[in-house]
This record gives sequence, C-alpha cells and structure tokens, in this order.
Amino acid sequence: MNDEPRVSLEPSILPGFESRILEFLSSLITKMPAGAAELKISRVPGQPDWPEPYFEVRPTKPNAGPFSGIIRDGDGIDLTVGARGTRELRYEGGNFVNGLSCEEEFAEICRVVTIEGFVEEVVHDEHGGLVYAEATVLAFGKEITFGSGRWLPLPFLTWDKRRVQHSPYF
Repeated sequence: MNDEPRVSLEPSILPGFESRILEFLSSLITKMPAGAAELKISRVPGQPDWPEPYFEVRPTKPNAGPFSGIIRDGDGIDLTVGARGTRELRYEGGNFVNGLSCEEEFAEICRVVTIEGFVEEVVHDEHGGLVYAEATVLAFGKEITFGSGRWLPLPFLTWDKRRVQHSPYF
C-alpha cells in the first residue's frame, strides 16, 4: 500500500462565488452555436500548489480572441483578455460601474468579448516573442483596458507593433 500523499490536479472549487462564475461560463458556452468555443477548467498552469480554479475560453474562429482567468474567492477574478492583457476585478464590485457586483461586471465583459469582439495592441520583439499586449473592450459605455504592463516604444522601434481587431465568436 502506498502511503504517499496524493496531490489533486483538479481545482478546488468553493461553493458560492467560484462555483457561480464557473456555472456562468458553462452556460455562456452552451448558449453559443455548437463548436464556437471551448471552456477549459483546471488549476493555474505552472502553479500546482495553487488550489484556485483557472478557466480558459478559446474561440474556434481564428480572428476571435480568447479570455482566461483565476477565480479567487473573496478577492475576485484576475482576468486576461487576448494575448496577455490582464486586469483584476475586485470581489466587492464597482470596478467599472458603482453599484454593480463583480459577477455582473464579469458577465458584461464576457458578453462583449464573445458577441462584439475587442481590439488589442500587441508588440513582438525581433524574434517574434510577445513583449506587450493591451486589450481594449468597449463595455458600460467606456473603453476598458486590460494591459500587461508598460513598454518603452522609443528604444525598440524595430519591434513589431500591431493593432488586432478580434471578431465576435460567432
């Protein structure tokens, strides 16, 4: 008999906030035309000790953009839109509109990304490696940005900077 402790590779999904977000995502995917997108739920890639659920929504349309995130019960959602544009949605809500919950704001961002699309600025180095990405989603009547930090454009004029219009999922 093996007495070694077993490590689960499944995320630890808490009832409440985490499970409601994952149920929303499952419902979002099932309401789309068949095969429009794939939902993957796991632990955070590369972080086997983190129990929080990680989700990834990948469209099948090549010019539509993905989104993914880590759900942290009591903290919120670390949401990534596009290649690497990230932003935290605080659990308390009011991230973009006072009085809206985090779940309501998350649902609207997902709706816009999947039904309307978004714009992304991406910068690649001379070897094709991604250096910077910033996604802009038009929601709640304003532009909401998801960034991957700052980059200095002047010293890197030879780097490839592109503006990508990501289409709706269907």
